[in-house]
Amino acid sequence: MSLKKGRAIVLKKTRSGEKDLIAHLLLENGEKRMLRLHGILASKNRSPLIAEPGALIEVDYYESQKEELSLREGVVITRHDALKSDYRNQDLLSKILTLGSLAGSGAPDPAAFLLLRSALEFAEASIAGAELDTHQAEAFLLFLCVRALDLMGLLGDTTHCAQCERPLQSRALFGEGAFFICENCNSLADAAGFQCSLEVATMQARRYRDIRLHVEGLDAPVFQQLKSGLQRALRFSVPQPPEVFG
Repeated sequence: MSLKKGRAIVLKKTRSGEKDLIAHLLLENGEKRMLRLHGILASKNRSPLIAEPGALIEVDYYESQKEELSLREGVVITRHDALKSDYRNQDLLSKILTLGSLAGSGAPDPAAFLLLRSALEFAEASIAGAELDTHQAEAFLLFLCVRALDLMGLLGDTTHCAQCERPLQSRALFGEGAFFICENCNSLADAAGFQCSLEVATMQARRYRDIRLHVEGLDAPVFQQLKSGLQRALRFSVPQPPEVFG
């Protein structure tokens, strides 16, 4: 058994028995692990807030051959309280954590932790500044969904047809997975679908703070196709997919 220290984000918590909690974590190295908090529900000295979903924490923990890690001690760095202030914000937090968990589903990659930490920081700051209405939240979730699918290796080519491999030109169809089909291969291809391919490529390549106003200002047909296309991509790629744009 070895003692380790690191930062993590709590994805969810579950109860184990009468006294224990299990915190499901995304570690800063990109690993998803479970951390057992022995006896914390009966403790007078330790707070269960360290297991609150959305919290950024720093923990000393024991690692052994068991699947679970065991907490020695830990502190909450950031609680992200604004994301728990009402139902709408709690729903946004749940969707952010779900996409962050999906992003960390492949081989451990520190980029998954950085993506989730940045997403929580952005949402917290925006809500605190009263800058995040429903449309703005959905625009941000579009970006986060693209990045999560990209980290999972499930995002298709945005420049060529998934069937004939010819370059996409002016018209395209957002396919069942996260890929695009040209007008020669599917008669349902249209200009909005082609614009979606360009927007997905932009979200892959640029930071959200640099493209936020652009994404929020997308034409309604393109915005709607991005929502439905990315939701279909999740259904196509992930068992029990979350409803991100419900």
